[in-house]
Amino acid sequence: MAEKNTKKTTTSKKKEQKITKEMEQLKNEIEQLKKDLETKESENKKLMEEYDKIKSYAINLKVDFENYKDLVQKEKNRIKKEAKESVIKQLIPLYKNFSIVMANQQNLESFAKGVEMIYKSFVSTIENVGVEFIKPEKNQKFDPFEHDAIERVETDEVEEYHVYELVSPGIKLEGKIIEPAKVKVAIKPVKQEKPETKQEDKTENEETNGGE
Repeated sequence: MAEKNTKKTTTSKKKEQKITKEMEQLKNEIEQLKKDLETKESENKKLMEEYDKIKSYAINLKVDFENYKDLVQKEKNRIKKEAKESVIKQLIPLYKNFSIVMANQQNLESFAKGVEMIYKSFVSTIENVGVEFIKPEKNQKFDPFEHDAIERVETDEVEEYHVYELVSPGIKLEGKIIEPAKVKVAIKPVKQEKPETKQEDKTENEETNGGE
């Protein structure tokens, strides 16, 4: 009987030790989970802080970009306005001179000189704002980018596909073609073949000569 009780006690102790060990292991696992959770919370907190920083930066960047766009648009408007004012200031003297000339048309010689003076002044004014005139010379090679061929002229005076005559000058603004020069382009004349004698005339002549 005593031997049976001893065995029961030993078995009970083993079970108790096993349970204690498992409880200890479970406790350690819980502690580890707790630490992992705290670590995750800390990482999440850092991530949220980083997210808030990036979000704040993005918002500020967008605001700065909108402000930059406004500044650029204002600067464009200012430049356009100043450019218009500059052109108008240069055109006003032309208008005044033209008004004076138009008021004195009785003297044709003075009128002609006045018009010529205004024309030269006008050319000088638009050249000052960056305008260039495209005026190809006769026998200058045709340039399809700067010239517009409005007519072909059969001639031997100039080389083929070269400018024969300037009809209207072109306009270029700071290197950009606004309007090409209108020109007449030379091409080789078509050779006219001599008309062949008609067979009927030849036969008629032969008959006439034979009759004689």
